[in-house]
Amino acid sequence: RAKNFPVPRGYKLPMTTVQATLRLRPGLADVQSFSADSDAYALTGRAAVNYAGASPKASGSLKADVKNLAKLAAAAPELAKGYALSGKASARVDFAYDKAPSAKGSAELAGAGGAFGGHDLSGLNGRLDFTMNAASGALDGRLDGEKLKFSFKARDFARHPKAEFDLDLAKLTLKDQPAAAPAPAAKAAGGGKAPASRLLDLTGRVEIGAVDHPNFKCGPVKARMELRNISEDMKALDGSAAFNAGPGRLSELYKLAARYKAAKVALYPLLALQKASKLVKGLNLPDFNNIDFEIIEGDYSFSKGLMRLNRSAMTAEVADVSSTGSIDLPAERMDLRVATTLKKGSGVTLGAPLAMTVKGPLSDPSVKPDIKSIAEQPAVKKALDRLAPEGSKLLKNLFKK
Repeated sequence: RAKNFPVPRGYKLPMTTVQATLRLRPGLADVQSFSADSDAYALTGRAAVNYAGASPKASGSLKADVKNLAKLAAAAPELAKGYALSGKASARVDFAYDKAPSAKGSAELAGAGGAFGGHDLSGLNGRLDFTMNAASGALDGRLDGEKLKFSFKARDFARHPKAEFDLDLAKLTLKDQPAAAPAPAAKAAGGGKAPASRLLDLTGRVEIGAVDHPNFKCGPVKARMELRNISEDMKALDGSAAFNAGPGRLSELYKLAARYKAAKVALYPLLALQKASKLVKGLNLPDFNNIDFEIIEGDYSFSKGLMRLNRSAMTAEVADVSSTGSIDLPAERMDLRVATTLKKGSGVTLGAPLAMTVKGPLSDPSVKPDIKSIAEQPAVKKALDRLAPEGSKLLKNLFKK
């Protein structure tokens, strides 16, 4: 028993029984067996190191059984602070070294739980299989008390990570957390350019029964994506993504977009609509900043950071809205045409869609009503017939920015 084993400051290792059998021969160290046992965990393993040749070689295996994650976390209280770990876990790994390291193993969770980012995970059961450059796994449990099922495959960690996933969640509750401090800018050695961020490919499917956020509440959400070259700046982003959500309510979407980049990309056309509806004068558009909707749909394609809207639509009691065009994601610049059909819920009923172009930066776009779409309104046509030939000129002057 190691009763007085020196422990680094800040750690509190539980009483542990350690046993090992070692054989030493010229050029070879052979740990035939090793074990460590406590009320929190148990370790068993073996290892052999051959250092007789020009290049050392090693091989071995390790098995770990975490009997109580909470007790194990107590061994490093500062490191595990706030994670509220619980349940059990186990892992096994076979490892080797011959000019380069290699490893293969698996891990399992049994009724595990924890907390992160304001969320609680509980009742997690699942298995993970891994090598040095790939991993796959599946788990089920609960997130904030709601049923969760998740599976994934990932590979090419060292060069260009690629991942596939499948997620089903009964309900997602998002709470605004305090904004994190901005990360310091990376500096390259020698004063050169900062190293480029690693690109990621992501393919997957998401189905969520409901979403609850202060600025976005809705019923079922379904999404799929096949994205390549994902990075922080999105300059190389390629692929496609589509989703539908509703019914629900949205308000002050800029607050949601500021917190979650994925939400910002998905809801970009609605952000543009909210901005445009405030800037354009004379059309009596409803307050799209606070609106109940029946369904929101998006189908986007991406090429080198340019997002094209194959379909972007919202159906609501006050209006139906569709958008076409493109958005330069890295520059946050838009080139959109937005068509709005006002309905009885808005207090105004029009016979044809009203269109407007939205161009420039999201922060300060240029919004111009489409004169032709306004002229096609039955009431406007009737008025123009009376005013012709001066009616068209009058209309253009009315909506000039």
